[in-house]
Amino acid sequence: MGTKKKKGITMIIPLLAEEGDELKSLADYIVGFDAAIDSDFPFPVQVVVVDQSDDSAANYLDNRLSGTTRVLHYRPTEEERKRGKNGKLNNVVAGLALAKYDRILLVDDHYRVSPETLKELYPYYDKYDGGFQMLPRFDTYPLGVLVDMAGAFVTCLLSGIQFFGHNAFWKNAVDIDTFPKDVLFDDFAIFRHIKRRGRAVGFVRRIALECTQSSDHKFLQQRVRYAYENLFGGWKLQVSLLLCNWMVILPVLQVIQNILAPFQDTITTISKALSPPLVPLSLMTLVCLVLAAPTLVKRKRADVQGDMRGTVTFENKKNKHLVISFEVAGFVLQVILATWFILTPASSLLDQMNEVVPRAVFEILEMIVTHSPIIVITLSLLLGLIGQMVYGRKIVPPYTFIFSPVWLWSLTIATLIAIVLQLRGGVRYGEEKIQRPY
Repeated sequence: MGTKKKKGITMIIPLLAEEGDELKSLADYIVGFDAAIDSDFPFPVQVVVVDQSDDSAANYLDNRLSGTTRVLHYRPTEEERKRGKNGKLNNVVAGLALAKYDRILLVDDHYRVSPETLKELYPYYDKYDGGFQMLPRFDTYPLGVLVDMAGAFVTCLLSGIQFFGHNAFWKNAVDIDTFPKDVLFDDFAIFRHIKRRGRAVGFVRRIALECTQSSDHKFLQQRVRYAYENLFGGWKLQVSLLLCNWMVILPVLQVIQNILAPFQDTITTISKALSPPLVPLSLMTLVCLVLAAPTLVKRKRADVQGDMRGTVTFENKKNKHLVISFEVAGFVLQVILATWFILTPASSLLDQMNEVVPRAVFEILEMIVTHSPIIVITLSLLLGLIGQMVYGRKIVPPYTFIFSPVWLWSLTIATLIAIVLQLRGGVRYGEEKIQRPY
């Protein structure tokens, strides 16, 4: 790995909190953690809390941490606070400048990493010269956490990775001058920054970081942020989102058809008038999808090799336009199919299909249309179960996967909100509104 790395771990905790029970819980944890790291611990540990809280909360925490020996409570300067729109990333940069050790563990303030877990994750720094992600292990499992974890397992299964508010990485794997600042999704931005510098990154399934969830308030806030991330994420996330959207949209369209049944004659007239232009438009969007597919495959190969170029940021403008056409075409195709489905009664649609497709294919389509609610629930449960068995068999209650249909429906609704927020200038994060995802 080149130059010899200094033994030890610096845990950085970016903080923006109000005085209250949650801050007291964090202070109790840090004090207890500091006391548990004795002289016999196998490597040195430093905790850096970079605090942008108001004076009342910051003074409280300063008093609570005054007796610790391995903890640095730091309040960034005005210049450090204004480095970029994302306050957490501003705190990370300030924390890196204060880090004594080369191994960095960046965690949100709801994590409660134990000394034992710190020992377990330490060897993985030697496996990845960039960094790695892990899974969270909550102390309690209210409804919000169950839904969140069920969705995380589905996302991990479909896309291979999920971000949980932490990053383990080498200090020299990041470049402060090009470190992300005006982006919404800090975890992925850091991950991408490290990959773009040619470093190896990974996902460690054997270790789960302890964390707490005091209420469902943050869960509700994060739904739109996660949907925003998925909507403007890499190609795996986009394909997964298309799948999830249609799993939900199909039964919804059936309900809409039933509501519009009394106006069938008018709808049939509209359907006949719109059908001619919808056919060539559908073909055009399919052509765009086919043309863009090779670019997406090449981009995936580049990602594996650590040469990640970004979501749609390519040196080759032709590639950039092809990927944009893929994203736009996929959305347009969904709108076309949804419109067609609403305007054409299910029975009539199946009759039309029966005339142009083989009988076996028609029977499958008929089953999908008529049993779509059951199919949606079954498929989402299956994905949740498999994802839980692969990624979280020992860290969540065994019934967690049951909540995957709830996550699926909430994702689709949050996605619609995310699209509106994108058009209105982005998602508010702290005091700033951020449009660029990463």
